[in-house]
Amino acid sequence: MNKRFFIPGIAAMMAVWLFGCESTPEPMGAEAPADLAIRVGDDQADVRANGQPYTTFHYHTKWDKPFLHPLRTPAGVILSRGYPVSPMPGDSEDHAWHRGIWFGHGDINGEDFWREQGREKTSWLVLHGVPTVSGSSLEALLHMQSARSGILGSIRESFTFRSAAEAALIDVVIDVSADRGVALTFGDTDDGGFGLRLREEFRQDRGAKLAAAE
Repeated sequence: MNKRFFIPGIAAMMAVWLFGCESTPEPMGAEAPADLAIRVGDDQADVRANGQPYTTFHYHTKWDKPFLHPLRTPAGVILSRGYPVSPMPGDSEDHAWHRGIWFGHGDINGEDFWREQGREKTSWLVLHGVPTVSGSSLEALLHMQSARSGILGSIRESFTFRSAAEAALIDVVIDVSADRGVALTFGDTDDGGFGLRLREEFRQDRGAKLAAAE
């Protein structure tokens, strides 16, 4: 499963980037561009571009799944909702598991890997080892910890970060593996796949207009 997210400086610049440029992901072994650096710590990995904060990959055990937060434009404007990681004035406080960019699914073998309602009720993703860095790419291996029946499988998340004057680009690859001797069945649910939670200004009921690439 492959997804690509563009984070524009403004909506018009997003259109220019999409239609005026092509971007081809570098192989995982490529060296990082001089202006991008990834520093892996105990609880998070910080990504910087030109010495300035770009985003952070969070994997502290207090979170039920890893995520990227915050999402910034090249000018440093934060586009993602702050709550619950770093609340900002005006943030709504619903769905605490909506944090920046994340991956989850509401029904895998009957287990909920989307919501976070306590580990006696919903399942979670556990980082195995530490994230690895290769150039401008970061990779993490996660175990799918069931609330009822142990580890169901694994998820490998890979992120490649790029930055230009007009846009920030994150290439994301998600690989879900049934490597525990258990077949994985993805059920029919409204909540599953990539999540992206933006600031309140991007809500349609407040006048925002969002368009997909298709």
